[in-house]
Amino acid sequence: MTASSDSNAASFCQTLRTRFGRDITEGSAIDQEETFAEVLTALRPRRILEIGTRHGVSAAFFAQFADSVVTIDIEKSPESYRRKAREIWQSTGLEGKIESYLAPGDVGWQYNAAKRGFIGTQEFDFAFIDGSHHWRDVLFDFDCVRHCGCVLFHDYKPEGGDYADCDNERFQGIADVIDSLHPAAYIIGKHCSQMAVWLAPDHPARQSSAAAEYLQRLPRPGRSRLDAQLALIRRHVDRRLERLSHSFRKRFAE
Repeated sequence: MTASSDSNAASFCQTLRTRFGRDITEGSAIDQEETFAEVLTALRPRRILEIGTRHGVSAAFFAQFADSVVTIDIEKSPESYRRKAREIWQSTGLEGKIESYLAPGDVGWQYNAAKRGFIGTQEFDFAFIDGSHHWRDVLFDFDCVRHCGCVLFHDYKPEGGDYADCDNERFQGIADVIDSLHPAAYIIGKHCSQMAVWLAPDHPARQSSAAAEYLQRLPRPGRSRLDAQLALIRRHVDRRLERLSHSFRKRFAE
């Protein structure tokens, strides 16, 4: 592993903001860099696959802790994002550890075959999902990467309940996906900007005393897996009914 020192990790966001402006980390997962440093240090990934590159900030952060990072975005992402990502990787001296891939097309099921095909050619032991925030795309991305045994989800932000006082956007669909998983995920991060870590039952970290101690401190989702699975079924049914309704309206209009 090639993790940076704690002092270097703690200053990463501020260093980028000084060089590229405060907005460079806006929307980036690593606004909680200490949380990321903890999970990466505990789980010790060697090769990380990231879905959702944006400005390349999180890919650069990950590259401090792993041997290599491969990050995936879509062709229709703005060229300005890709230029900025290259600048950031070069300025941090980490470009040699980062590979990038552009999936053809845009977000959505009709473009996913190329993404799945590419991921199938990669070897990695840690995945980070932070692409499309639609529940169906998150479910697809998880299906593509779950075989690695360790998946980190950004934006675990359920609606209502203890999160009602958070003024940032809720993503109940992502919470439905995460809460439906087995074994149950671990919740990390700040109250209004939480994330979730899922580990396969046989993941080596479960046998590591250091990782086990870290994981034991983390809470689990507050609702049952069955409730989450029922919520996903309702989403599938609603989507199917919506498509049927659209088809009927189009047919009658003709």
